Amino acid sequence: MSDLSGEAPRVDDVARAVLWATELGADRYRRELAALLQGDPVARTAHYPWPVTQAEADEQRRRRAALGRLGVDVAETAHAPRWLERAIATLRAVFAAETRERAGIEVVATACEVFFALDAAELLRKLEEEAPAAASLFADAARDQARAAAAAAERCRAAIARLTEGRFHASLAPALGRVEASLTAPKALRSVLADLPLRLATPRETPIAGPPTAEELDELARILTHPVDDAPRALFGELAARRGDPRAELVRLQLESSRSARITRTLWDPPRARFVVEAHPEWLEPVTSLGAKRAWFHRGFVEEIEIDAGDYLANARALYAVAPILSVRLRNLGDRIADVAACPALAGLLALDLVGQHVTDDGAARLAASPHVRSLRQLELADNSIGERGVDALAGSPNLARLRVCTLKGNPCGPLCTFEYTLQEIPTQEAIPTELGRRLAARHGSRPWFWDDPTHPGPVALACLVEHALRAADLPARK
Repeated sequence: MSDLSGEAPRVDDVARAVLWATELGADRYRRELAALLQGDPVARTAHYPWPVTQAEADEQRRRRAALGRLGVDVAETAHAPRWLERAIATLRAVFAAETRERAGIEVVATACEVFFALDAAELLRKLEEEAPAAASLFADAARDQARAAAAAAERCRAAIARLTEGRFHASLAPALGRVEASLTAPKALRSVLADLPLRLATPRETPIAGPPTAEELDELARILTHPVDDAPRALFGELAARRGDPRAELVRLQLESSRSARITRTLWDPPRARFVVEAHPEWLEPVTSLGAKRAWFHRGFVEEIEIDAGDYLANARALYAVAPILSVRLRNLGDRIADVAACPALAGLLALDLVGQHVTDDGAARLAASPHVRSLRQLELADNSIGERGVDALAGSPNLARLRVCTLKGNPCGPLCTFEYTLQEIPTQEAIPTELGRRLAARHGSRPWFWDDPTHPGPVALACLVEHALRAADLPARK
């Protein structure tokens, strides 16, 4: 028993306890997870031949503390079904006085029952195939498990109905919809069970106290004119928090995530941030009304959009007036590559995505010659029709001197390098130039994007591109 068992349970304890309950449901992971819980969190085991990272070790310790506060004996994790029943019973007791939480726990509990019954039925069907002599025994047991899953699914649907009777946090609706849609698929149900407890732990939002103040509007204007800077976003978040504006929480969470990503080179959006965004579809309306098909929030605001080329060319300035957009994914480009290259709105973008848009050597040359692409750090050109002539134009362009990443996979030009493991005590990947890569380096000197290191940020990891732009301090203010 944890020495924290005397402390009062918290809402996030419920989330972590149910996460452990779902994770420990698979037979093949029970012993390994129990060993990790009870032993040295960074120790190697026969089934986990890699060391656990410090972040993972910290999370394990937090989960152990959460289980202790809920009165769950960590040693019982070796017996997952028994521990699961006790954990769910404990969770029911913790929130016995709250209708919303009680209904939420019933959803999780019955969904867990569905998962285990479906999982068992699937295992029994496989055994039936492998052991024909015992086929009737396995078949009867599989039918019993299937009936149990169906009955639990009905109870789960009833619990969902009770949970949606009241007016709860809007982000619950899509989560409950995914639970209902997954009640017949064990693998899909496992993934939604890992997400649901965190949504149930989401506090209700308090009413916003009045419209934005003049100070907030001033900071919003600074965010739009200086979209790379963190400072106006942080100040806006502080001011908006005084009114109870939920945007303030999103700004805080995503700023923390972005700053962490600049160190770790990986961008992870906190689940809570995702829930806040889903609860406020109205935040997308300013960009979707101007043609954006999809949009992504970074540092509290829409920074990345996917849009048809025609809509972008017609509405780029209007888009920049409502959101601090730094990355654009253009679709349905057609024959507009010359118009895009000549578009002044490209100035100030950090990333441009033209994947699969039939860009040719001439199109690549037009982009390279454009004076409006000088701020680009990332150019996605995969799955086009670019040969050596087009790549040569990109490599020799002074307008693309700041480019850090240029994806050319799936083009006739072929790769500029390959990756091979070095023969060292600790093998590492090393970029080996291809013949084309060597010719380009000889003509134009080395460019960072020639040796496309897998550690470079992906298409949506804007945090790393923002860091580079902040260090360079070379982006002009938007007008």
